[in-house]
Amino acid sequence: MKALISIIILYTFLTSMTFASNQMMDETQFTNYFIQRAKKDLVKNQFEIVAPLTVKVKSIDHTDKEVTSFLDNLFKQYKNDPQALDTLLDSFIYNLTGHELLYEESIQLSSVLGVIKPVEYVLSIQKQLSQAKNEDVEKIDLLKRRINDDLYLLYVFDTEKGVRFLTTKDLKDLKLDENTLYEKTISNLEKYFKIKGLVFDEIDVNGPSKLYKISLDEMYDASILILPSYLDKKKYDVNGEPIFFAPNRNVVLVVGSNDVYGLRIAKHIAWQAFNEMGYSITPKAYIYKKGSLQEYLIP
Repeated sequence: MKALISIIILYTFLTSMTFASNQMMDETQFTNYFIQRAKKDLVKNQFEIVAPLTVKVKSIDHTDKEVTSFLDNLFKQYKNDPQALDTLLDSFIYNLTGHELLYEESIQLSSVLGVIKPVEYVLSIQKQLSQAKNEDVEKIDLLKRRINDDLYLLYVFDTEKGVRFLTTKDLKDLKLDENTLYEKTISNLEKYFKIKGLVFDEIDVNGPSKLYKISLDEMYDASILILPSYLDKKKYDVNGEPIFFAPNRNVVLVVGSNDVYGLRIAKHIAWQAFNEMGYSITPKAYIYKKGSLQEYLIP
């Protein structure tokens, strides 16, 4: 049975993610503070600032083992909720420890999945990495595939120890071409979606409109945008063609193309979530048409 979520409750939830402070750290201060905290837990590592919000972590014991950490999303979460800073840093540093173990583990194709990122995110990382000196570019060049003008698919290696992005070096090590990896990733995601099971929560908009929030696991929810089998009209009880919003990695909305009121509500929620929550993707609407994900313009 599909649960009804009050639109007011959803607005309140999104709004509660915002917190104002007069003493916010800027990007440089935040990066330095992160390193200061990380050194306490990762005592066998050296830290080098590549650029604000980009830190290279090197192992003292193994000179060939290093991880480049991007703090963009962490910084945005901090700005939205400064009081959660300690919790956010503890979680990120704990996961960073898992990343070290992941780089020692051979990549299994069955554990490769994909996440959706905005073009701005990828360009920002590329700009930051271009400022790095004496880097082995292959080790940090993220493996990606263009979805449309706004979005990229980034490949990730997902195990019980953690999740890390794949690089161009990983692709060489796998001895695969990118198209083959893409097909395998789509297959893995489809299996993952079936195992986890999508949850459809109908948002009560006090009218005939039908607007749904689609949930999976808080991590790969937005990856639905690259799965044609999950973009089919037959799967959704909406008025017209299904229109999708993915303002954040864990916020996905669907409404019908003929539902004018529902589209406006969805657009408002998407903009609010995009601006106020972490792991932002895009506030734009999309329709799957002629084998590709295309932007859908709302009046």
